[in-house]
Amino acid sequence: MRHQRRTSERRLPAVVLAVMLAVVGGLVVALPVEPAVAAVGTWSLPAGSVWSAQERSVGQSFERLRADGDRVVGVRAEDAGYAINLSTDGGRTMRAPVHRTGAAWVDLVVAGNRAYVLANPGDSTMELDVWDTATRERVATYPVIGVPGQDGGQLAVDGDTVVVAARSQPQTARNDAIMVSVDGGQDWEVVLPGIDADGVAVAGDDVAVMYEDLGDLRAVVSHDRAVTWPDDLELASGPRDTELMAGPAGFVVAYTGSDGLMTRRSADGTVWSKPTTVSDSRPSELTVSSSGDGYVIGVPRSFTPDTMFLRSVDGRTWKRVDLTPRTGGNYLAFRDRYGQMLTITPTRRGLALVTVEYGRRYLVRSVPARFAPRVRITHAPSRYTDTKLPVIGFEPANPSETWLWECASDLDFFKTCASPYQAEILQYEDDHRVRVRAMAAADPSTYASTRWALDLRPPVGEVRGRVPKVTLKPVARFRWKRPWDASGIAHYDLRVTTTSQRAGRMSQRWRRLKATQKTERRIRIQPGTIVCLQVRPNDRFGRVGRWRWIGCSARMFTDDEVRIRRKARVVRGKRYVDRKAILVESSTGRSVARPSVVLPRIKRGSKVYVLQYVTSTSRGFWVKLAGKKPTHLRPKAKYKARKKHLLAAVGRSEANGAVRLNAAEHRAHLDGLAVRPRWVRGSSASW
Repeated sequence: MRHQRRTSERRLPAVVLAVMLAVVGGLVVALPVEPAVAAVGTWSLPAGSVWSAQERSVGQSFERLRADGDRVVGVRAEDAGYAINLSTDGGRTMRAPVHRTGAAWVDLVVAGNRAYVLANPGDSTMELDVWDTATRERVATYPVIGVPGQDGGQLAVDGDTVVVAARSQPQTARNDAIMVSVDGGQDWEVVLPGIDADGVAVAGDDVAVMYEDLGDLRAVVSHDRAVTWPDDLELASGPRDTELMAGPAGFVVAYTGSDGLMTRRSADGTVWSKPTTVSDSRPSELTVSSSGDGYVIGVPRSFTPDTMFLRSVDGRTWKRVDLTPRTGGNYLAFRDRYGQMLTITPTRRGLALVTVEYGRRYLVRSVPARFAPRVRITHAPSRYTDTKLPVIGFEPANPSETWLWECASDLDFFKTCASPYQAEILQYEDDHRVRVRAMAAADPSTYASTRWALDLRPPVGEVRGRVPKVTLKPVARFRWKRPWDASGIAHYDLRVTTTSQRAGRMSQRWRRLKATQKTERRIRIQPGTIVCLQVRPNDRFGRVGRWRWIGCSARMFTDDEVRIRRKARVVRGKRYVDRKAILVESSTGRSVARPSVVLPRIKRGSKVYVLQYVTSTSRGFWVKLAGKKPTHLRPKAKYKARKKHLLAAVGRSEANGAVRLNAAEHRAHLDGLAVRPRWVRGSSASW
């Protein structure tokens, strides 16, 4: 085998060569290829197990979780080194962390009663820390002696066989290599220099190395603890985000292929199964883990922080993990605010994983049901309250049980408490939450929670509206948004005023409408008028805000209010607004001295809107506003093909007077005219 990366020719894999030789010899031999099995069904917790979730601060959370049997180990980085938490009861109780200074963790593996941490002291070398999971003591630290310039890599352990895929800094010369120790990390040997491995795994005497070569995913497996290496095999062409695992059924490769998330399995690395599509999604990143209890893959979904978890015991049949039968909130988010994937590992009873919700991290584990007592909230504040010191009562779901209790208010950590519990709430208006959980043998259960909003002041702030400037229908839809700083609104008072579009000022005769809890209202508008709406929010404690502008909407003038002169007549049809329109014949040139349509008595500063029904022969209108030159309203080609209505704003008149229109060429259909006086400017806020 050539261990250096190839840059030119490719050779046929040994399996393909064997097929060719068999066909040439006149004998077709069926190669031993395992069949592919698609992911089917849903994996649920074993009987007698439940999901348990414990909130942990960033300083108490884990960046990597690994397990082997009942031993679950978590590790996280610290300023001076790293901290490691060890559990010997399947993760039900995570004991106090042990701190290691002087080195940053790189990778973590749990094998038997030992936890192995590949550490980087910071001087371009690496060390192997060996921890006893029972005593929580660091029993040994071995230098990983191989090639210089190492600053990271991957770790694989099985028994006394330890494999490190060393990786050097990109800024320096490449010193990548595969190093193996067969005495638990004391002595090291470089077996594959120059290999930038994408994954390493160990299963008994079999050592597997996976890497990419010219865009292809290849694997080479040694069957004598890295003494000899046969030819490499091609596993996939052009994959993304490749991962390698070793578990109870041998080696499993997961990668993103052309058909989605693909997996391949091999008992010893000699014969690989056909590619199996376990999900039609094409994730750009994966997180995987394996132990003696199986394999697990975390797949982030597109456009959402949620993650799909796939679990397999034999590496062939994959099932989705169902995390829904749990209480205490949504724990499916699997990426932090920087988009980094968190950690997951299979355990004897199911899974252990770290999740995030609203920036808060949780350790979610599958534990026996007796270790997850449920709690019930007996009394709590209403959804909106003005009580600054609310009291919460709670009790166990099973009255015969007795537990110690922990409570947390808002963003605080859990503290010992008892029922009734007085929440520690800061004096500001916002949504608040209290969580209560039981403590059993130092194992926190899933919690019960209650939420409410503290309302101490009347609703203030801008109410932003969205209103059609001109409506073509008899009823206009007025919408608005809830004030951003309003803690609790019970309803909105409404009032409207109706004014002629020819008026010089807005009418001050307000008409009250029925109050509403919604943020919209449909209001009927008479032709030739403009209706303005104001709302006033009221909270649930009788406090009243100020009247806020929503906006004004105008409706088209009727044909009776428009003066029709020469070369114009009224036509009827269902395609027109109000079933009537004015058909204007063409005029000579651009003159509007003798207009066909006139809308009189328009005030200075009014904005004029013209509604055309556009056909293939329409050339638009010449429009003359008082104090301005004629304007040509020419419809675009896309409107001519569709034969639809086109509402266009001509501009603002510069003097009191009439609006005059003539057809530009041929004929044009005038379906309506509307005016928004200058006094409505600035009165409508929009979003």
